[in-house]
Amino acid sequence: MTRYNTSRPMNRLLRITLQIALGFGLMLLATGCAEKATDRYAHIRAFLQFRPVSASAPLLSAVSNQGMFCTIRIGTSQFLFTGPTGTSSSWPITDVVRNYGQPECVAGFVVGIASTPDLNGQMPLLAYDLACPNCYAGDAMITKELTLSGERLSCSRCHRIYDLQSDGIVVSGDPGQPLLRYRSVVYNQANDLLVIMN
Repeated sequence: MTRYNTSRPMNRLLRITLQIALGFGLMLLATGCAEKATDRYAHIRAFLQFRPVSASAPLLSAVSNQGMFCTIRIGTSQFLFTGPTGTSSSWPITDVVRNYGQPECVAGFVVGIASTPDLNGQMPLLAYDLACPNCYAGDAMITKELTLSGERLSCSRCHRIYDLQSDGIVVSGDPGQPLLRYRSVVYNQANDLLVIMN
């Protein structure tokens, strides 16, 4: 009578099953990490196309120099650009902008380059919304504009202070959500053009 060893095929099948399960688990873990990495960006629509950047000293300084930021407020008839020292300039909102490139945001924008490199050693141009994210998210979409001071934004309503060079995290006041950061911000010097999109 011939005896077959049935334990070897079972052990091999068990090993293959465990390897597949482990591989699947690693894929899920990698996907989870990828989702967390993209969560630092706002999930709302935003758009701004502005030219000529060189017409606004605070904006030109912010897109050209590390550690400089500029707020962009959008009124009914003009853009208002304000630097960290309070210097400001305005530019009319033309019919072309109204008809073909109407800005979209919650309360405005803050644009600039942080004074310290990001984790990749880069100095990217950054754009955040000018609305306090915690007042906006927590209280039925209350839009409370933030005030710029150097590389920090502060909210007079909830008293949080946000750090622009650290992904907009709360650095003072109650813990909370970071600033609403927009994914794509490009300054094209040759065309004197700033574009923000999300």
